[in-house]
Amino acid sequence: MFESGRFAGAQKAEHIATDLRRRIARGDYPAGGRIPTRAELCATYDVSNATLQRALNWLIQEGFVICRGRSGTFVRTDSPHLTQYALIFPLPFPNGNPTHGFFRALRLEAEQLEGPATFRIIDGFTGSGGMLDYQELLDDVRNNRLAGLIFAAAPTYFIGSPLLAQDGVPCTAIMAPGHTQQMPAVTMDEHDLVMRMADYLRDHGRHRTLVLVNSGSQPSDAGPLREILASRGLKAGPHDIVGVSLQEPGWTEAIVVQHFDRPAGQRADAMIVLDDAVLPDAVRGLATLGLRVPSDVLVVAASWFPWPVPAASPVTRFGFSVPDILKLCMETIDGSRQGKAPPAVQRIAACPEPPHDGPVTPTA
Repeated sequence: MFESGRFAGAQKAEHIATDLRRRIARGDYPAGGRIPTRAELCATYDVSNATLQRALNWLIQEGFVICRGRSGTFVRTDSPHLTQYALIFPLPFPNGNPTHGFFRALRLEAEQLEGPATFRIIDGFTGSGGMLDYQELLDDVRNNRLAGLIFAAAPTYFIGSPLLAQDGVPCTAIMAPGHTQQMPAVTMDEHDLVMRMADYLRDHGRHRTLVLVNSGSQPSDAGPLREILASRGLKAGPHDIVGVSLQEPGWTEAIVVQHFDRPAGQRADAMIVLDDAVLPDAVRGLATLGLRVPSDVLVVAASWFPWPVPAASPVTRFGFSVPDILKLCMETIDGSRQGKAPPAVQRIAACPEPPHDGPVTPTA
């Protein structure tokens, strides 16, 4: 109970709203259920009806409760603590458009998803010192305005921060296993992806491939990648696994021209592109040399369905279902909120491009 006269009206209302949010999130007042009457709440908090109304107005505006006249005030079934997720990206979006193919697809999927779930999209997090709306995000977490936090990559900069120190805030991250033990990981099975690509190239009689990887990848990743290709009879020489910048994809065309500008018997007969964000420039490099896809060079690209990046030449795509990834992240958070211990790692298997009717990918 708040002592009468201890706080000004606005401060009292704020504390009442905070307490009611906490009780709603804790399940004291379940979704769809009625909260105590105004008279009961005024007595509980020892405030006037006007102060209580101010607190309820905040909760109504935030989407926690709905007033149904004389029937009472009820917790909404789409309350933010059940349906609003923060989707946090590690890189800023130049001109509002992610350069990373997966981030682009994840943002598009979150923006168009139908249903009660909504996403607050935040880009460019580098910890509390590098994100302008960090304090606002922390305030939302502390006030139960979010169902949970979904990190689009390992939350390296947030480890040990007040944001992750909040008890009861479910989190998950789309990341490789081992980055942090602080939250469950949803990870894309990249080994499975490369195996499917290599099998496809082998089955189509290809022998040597250029592999374009994200320049942010570790050089040590080249060894295991080369081993997978070799197990399928594909050669990728010391200079055939090349890092390309997702922030400066224009360089990709020059790299492809340099690698394929040689006689047919001395150049690769296939190309693997591990992020289709650079695919348009990669196939443009082949076109610059007059090489045809797929007869001269068979191109296989990693994509994120149903949002692949368009390419001017016919390419074969393998990748991951973004709706499945996002759904698994939400299910992990929802289960945590219900007291279920999530697995430390949940893997999403790779898949070939699914059939679809009509265009599914905007060019912007």
